[in-house]
Amino acid sequence: MVERWTIEVTEQTLQSLRKEYEGLLAEIGDRLATHAWSSGAPALSLRRPFPLWLGGAQFTEAVELASALGDLREQIVGRVSSTYSNTSSLYWGLEFLLTDSEAVEELSTLTAAEFEAFIPIGGAQPTGGGAGGGAGGGSGAGSGPGPGV
Repeated sequence: MVERWTIEVTEQTLQSLRKEYEGLLAEIGDRLATHAWSSGAPALSLRRPFPLWLGGAQFTEAVELASALGDLREQIVGRVSSTYSNTSSLYWGLEFLLTDSEAVEELSTLTAAEFEAFIPIGGAQPTGGGAGGGAGGGSGAGSGPGPGV
């Protein structure tokens, strides 16, 4: 027997996710900001290489360690920047979805029962005869417009 799951996405859920993403964006922004020290030491930012003195140029292990730390900083900045970009896309996607939904909600004449009639309950079933999978040809796998449509 196939176990079925129902996922219900409400406006409240979307609002909650939008607020969570907004908080993540603010936190990432804080972590990438330039921080000044009260002691007067040079300001530090994760985005820029920071000064690190571990000995003279003849101290090979220190030079290698400083280089490795610089590489690690660059990798962290790349991952944090990617996370920020993805979170920003999710935030704005939800923002526009909620705004657009609000704008068209009163224009819809579709009842909840009619809406559910458009949602397939089972797996995709090819219609028609032959191996083509019915109208539109193909194997019957997938549905809806492709990417960029």
